[in-house]
Amino acid sequence: QTIDGINAKTYDAPFQVHIKKMNAAFKQLESNLNDLKVTTAANSRLAYLKSMKRNAETLEKEIKWIKKQEPVCEQAKSLRNGVQQAKARAGKFSKVLNFATYKTASEKQISGEKYFNSGEFDSAIKEWRLSEKNFQTAYSVCLQSYETAINSAVSAGNWEKVLRESDALLAVIPDHQGALKARRDGKEEIKKAKISIGLKAAHHAFAQKRWSDVITRAREVLAIESGHSAAEKLITDAQEQIKLEKLNKELTSARNAKTEKNWQNVYDHAVAASNIDGSKHFFTPEKAMQVEQNLGADIIMAFDECSEYGY
Repeated sequence: QTIDGINAKTYDAPFQVHIKKMNAAFKQLESNLNDLKVTTAANSRLAYLKSMKRNAETLEKEIKWIKKQEPVCEQAKSLRNGVQQAKARAGKFSKVLNFATYKTASEKQISGEKYFNSGEFDSAIKEWRLSEKNFQTAYSVCLQSYETAINSAVSAGNWEKVLRESDALLAVIPDHQGALKARRDGKEEIKKAKISIGLKAAHHAFAQKRWSDVITRAREVLAIESGHSAAEKLITDAQEQIKLEKLNKELTSARNAKTEKNWQNVYDHAVAASNIDGSKHFFTPEKAMQVEQNLGADIIMAFDECSEYGY
């Protein structure tokens, strides 16, 4: 019954050698028993009895080994799964391959597999325990290296590196709170830096009266942060300056035409086309002064005709 029960089960490869020996011993024992029943010679019967004893001892030995090693084998297989999981977890970090503990763990894993396949389950368990421990250590050390790299980058204000290291860590641990916070802070700081650079460039262009560049740089800032008040004001001021330059150019041309007594040109240049709807507007001295009043000019005069001193 014991033999039938063993043969009815499915065993791992290391058991097969012992099962074959068990079955062979049992088969030989049955053969010896049958021969003993039909043999009358004393010498032959003695030989069969000795053979039966050897086969019975072999049978008992193999059954005991199988029964004893069954639970040990299951323990080893369970530990093997733990090793594989620990390795997969650590292996998610690409740079973990450079760690000595990871290499040692891999060597112990292979060594344990050899012991297992040869039926040395206790030795396999010993190797796999060391392997699992080393994989876990490699994981912890690698995790700490990423956290240290992120913290160092934050301290140094190297926000591009903060993003790289945080993304690498989040690829392995998506809910790592430290990496998530560092990533948010990094994005915000990079955004602030880009806005600062854009505004600085816009102010520099404004100082040099490069109004188109002012508008371009300010719009780049608005693309980063919609509704940014400083950028919007720069655009408005630059557009006003463009209008003023155009108006001053027209007034200068009209003044030159007046000096030359070219009255048609005076009229032509005093008439300005609206940049909104293209309508024509004739600027009389009164209208010109009204425009300057609207602009809040400190000194006002009609077509730059200066009054005599004292009036």
